[in-house]
Amino acid sequence: MLTTPTLSIITITYNNINGLKKTIASVSALTFNDYEHIIMDGNSNDGTQAYLKSIDQPTRIWVSEPDKGIYNAMNKGLAIAKGTWVIFMNAGDQFFNANILSDIPFSESSSIIYGQCQAEYATGFKRIIKPLPIEQLWKGMSFSHQSVFVTKKLMGVGFNEKYKYVADFELLFKHFLAGVNFIALQVPICIIDAGGVSDQKRYKATNEVYQINKELNPKFKQAFYFIPKIIKGYITVKIKLILPAKIINRLLKNKYQ
Repeated sequence: MLTTPTLSIITITYNNINGLKKTIASVSALTFNDYEHIIMDGNSNDGTQAYLKSIDQPTRIWVSEPDKGIYNAMNKGLAIAKGTWVIFMNAGDQFFNANILSDIPFSESSSIIYGQCQAEYATGFKRIIKPLPIEQLWKGMSFSHQSVFVTKKLMGVGFNEKYKYVADFELLFKHFLAGVNFIALQVPICIIDAGGVSDQKRYKATNEVYQINKELNPKFKQAFYFIPKIIKGYITVKIKLILPAKIINRLLKNKYQ
């Protein structure tokens, strides 16, 4: 085990052994080897613990115990991380390719590094998500937490668990308002499945972003931006529940291609 690895890769999982296998395979294939892989399992009953025992190795640390939710599990992983930098790659997430970490500027220790990601939909549609300019971060996360590298020092005590959907945004937005330097990489860092917790509850996530803006930015005057998005998000979620996959796929292609 590396005493102080450059990077701690933290994965949380619960009853998602197939997704976990996909993530572990992606991490194991990395050509960059100055990392530790921390896996926080929420006491799964799908064979996850037996699987982790069967592939035990020095650079992989795993804990299986109940947690209080996604961000609580992430914070537990952060608490035992020894790396200078941290990235959260949860069960089912993958790095974009085996060489991607070799070009990350980890020497920029006072910055937050972020990049693009590839989103894959259940319909088979794929697209590269390119972040908005960082000056528009107030609108919400236009990049995924799986494409963000943050130093352990900047992570502090971790995520504010009062937020159920966008605690990652709250932490990054605080640093942005404090003047921390954000470095944008014009390459995809990860592959994620579209339709995560925040995606399924988009209108609730948008409402949390709205509340965080009001709390952290006293001069915030953007209610006109968020309220229509909250309403639109609610309607979109309901429509997706009833539309056939072929129609959703066609709509996605029309929107993003």
